[in-house]
Amino acid sequence: MNMDNDVLISIIVPIYNVKDYLAKCIESIIHQTYQNLEIILVDDGSTDGSSQICDTYAEKDSRIVVIHKENEGTVVGARKAGAKAATGEYVINVDGDDWIGSTRIETLVRKGISSGADMVYLNGRYIQWGDTYSLEEPCIEEGSYSSADICSYLQDIDVCFIRRLIPCMWCWGIKRELHLRIQMMVDSNILTASDLVFFWLCLLEADSVYVMRETSYYYVMRPSSITHLPGRCTRHSIPLVYQSIKTELDRHHCAPHMYKRLLFMMTRILLEVDYDVFYHHSSGFLYPYLSIKEGSRIIVYGAGLTGIRLMESITNDHKYSVAAWIDQNVRDQTIGGFTPCEPEYIHEVTYDYIAIAIQDATVSQKVKNYLLEMGIKNSKIACMEPEAISQEFLEKCLSNINIRSL
Repeated sequence: MNMDNDVLISIIVPIYNVKDYLAKCIESIIHQTYQNLEIILVDDGSTDGSSQICDTYAEKDSRIVVIHKENEGTVVGARKAGAKAATGEYVINVDGDDWIGSTRIETLVRKGISSGADMVYLNGRYIQWGDTYSLEEPCIEEGSYSSADICSYLQDIDVCFIRRLIPCMWCWGIKRELHLRIQMMVDSNILTASDLVFFWLCLLEADSVYVMRETSYYYVMRPSSITHLPGRCTRHSIPLVYQSIKTELDRHHCAPHMYKRLLFMMTRILLEVDYDVFYHHSSGFLYPYLSIKEGSRIIVYGAGLTGIRLMESITNDHKYSVAAWIDQNVRDQTIGGFTPCEPEYIHEVTYDYIAIAIQDATVSQKVKNYLLEMGIKNSKIACMEPEAISQEFLEKCLSNINIRSL
């Protein structure tokens, strides 16, 4: 394959009310060192001036195509519109509130697309909180893989939880024909985790995957992002996510380990989106902490999404009581009268267990070690346990979400 700028790359940017971030996003794309680009800006019914920004840039750069469409309530419609318009050999996505480093596409073309793989994984990203950046880079060796080989990296099934791949559209370059076909299969009613559906379905149809290290994606964390809306606003689409993927696993006659990986992935999502459904359907213990029995007095450690959802459920019920809410990076958040405190506060309260409300098993273990160094007894520290997770329990919870969403 000739790499002298002969490969046209389509970049799809779904846009909805991101005026304050959009110019930086578009600028980062048009100033790529690799210039043979088709830049598809999909204005999904923006009302904040984003539409005008798209049109202004299109007037300046002939590579930019703007699609104005009515908002359908999900990003899937915007991505489908972009997929239909794309004519490049490969398609990559950039969210309208994020931005990319200047050599990202050149690196993709020279290193990944030159492999001829159906899917190219750009491994890594920087997460931006204001002026602060942190690198997330799951550990996978660079090189060529079959899609079956890559499946083993989807989600560990022996711990709660480790994922070795980021199943988000922005970190994948995909052949246009495959991208279009799979995008059209994604249910347009899915409000959250549509990337997960696309990724799984795409992987099941692909023959080859190339993994490369490319960390110049800057994922901007903003309070109004759809992924940070109150979880229960998006819960009704979770059963659709599960059923969409499970149907394709059935159709492809996949091995049992694939169903278990799906089970763990869906559990991860629900812990952040609708933990309440787990809370009310588990009896005798605090799901998924087998050691924490009903009636216990708990310190919740972690003020991320999982910790927030856990706090919301416990403080709205009387099955358990909260002794304190702890986080090393104290957040400006109050739930049920509790605001996250420094870890040293643990020594000032009476409790039965410390529930580490952190999904990543590696980070959770680091927190546990830190607590042990503080002199906390091992028997009082509870991490999420894989033995608590079952398909029967998950499907019962998903069924209840469907009932509540009617």
